Amino acid sequence: MNLNPGQNPNPIKGFKLPKIVMIGSIIGLIGTILGLIGGGIGIYAAMNPQGVFNFLQKQNILNIGKMFPQELTNPEVLSQELVKTGKTAKAKIVALEDTGNTFNMMPVVKMTFEVEPGVQVVITQPIARVNLPSVGQYAEILYDPNDLTKAAIK
Repeated sequence: MNLNPGQNPNPIKGFKLPKIVMIGSIIGLIGTILGLIGGGIGIYAAMNPQGVFNFLQKQNILNIGKMFPQELTNPEVLSQELVKTGKTAKAKIVALEDTGNTFNMMPVVKMTFEVEPGVQVVITQPIARVNLPSVGQYAEILYDPNDLTKAAIK
């Protein structure tokens, strides 16, 4: 190798990595850190399974079926039955209650409707945040006059 005076014998010095390689390295480092955190959580769970189980149960992660019955997660099941046997009414919302749960990032709201004087039905379902109703508003609903627990917003 012939070097001129002042020439650097190390061809890597002054070499800059392409930006995509730098970004990939940062993403890899983040993935490594998250993997170590996940591994730590896994080790803790293996050593203390009852504590993890209790935490998940308190957060309603393990009993989703109880939290969201089929009529709530699949309103078509209830609605198809009501279309055949139910009665349609324009009902006034007399009470609203946030259940504290969400479904597909929508709050699950318990709404009490007055179908006619003295007759109320309660409908609990997820409502998009931009469509949250107010007390005093009217909505068209389907309900079973023989079983007021079966009702759906039309």
